[in-house]
Amino acid sequence: MKTQSMSKMLLVSTALLLSLISCKKEEIVPEKTNQEFYACHLTNDWDEASVKTHLLGTWNWKHKVCPFNPNDVPTDTEHSGLSAEFKSDNTLTILQDGNPVLTTNWEVIQTETNILSDPARSYQIKTDLFVSQLFGVILICEDEVLFTSSYVDGCDNRFEKQ
Repeated sequence: MKTQSMSKMLLVSTALLLSLISCKKEEIVPEKTNQEFYACHLTNDWDEASVKTHLLGTWNWKHKVCPFNPNDVPTDTEHSGLSAEFKSDNTLTILQDGNPVLTTNWEVIQTETNILSDPARSYQIKTDLFVSQLFGVILICEDEVLFTSSYVDGCDNRFEKQ
């Protein structure tokens, strides 16, 4: 009986060890800080046309951070399933889990803010209907866009290109 129990323990231990050995380590790439995102954004010479061109397509919401509101903790689930589809005809469709929930018109506008050292390089989108997740200065880095309003005590929403 003791031998049978030890055999079972050995079998379970071996199975556990094999499963741990066979697991691949997934490399976790840390997300860019706002400062790194800003530096990446400045590697391009943006204007209204290039910002619009880059925004065309569908963007999936990743997360929101409100650094100046201690009661609002960073979240990756608050707007889970939300996406924004920017079309070349200046229509914007907000989707929730693939279903349209709002359609409005949009345009890229130049803004005067202190977030960027050269205000002529600051851009936002103007929509006919307010979309809180798209409010703020646009910072673009590769396949991500950050709508940042933390510079006025608001929130920053990060999206990833689909």
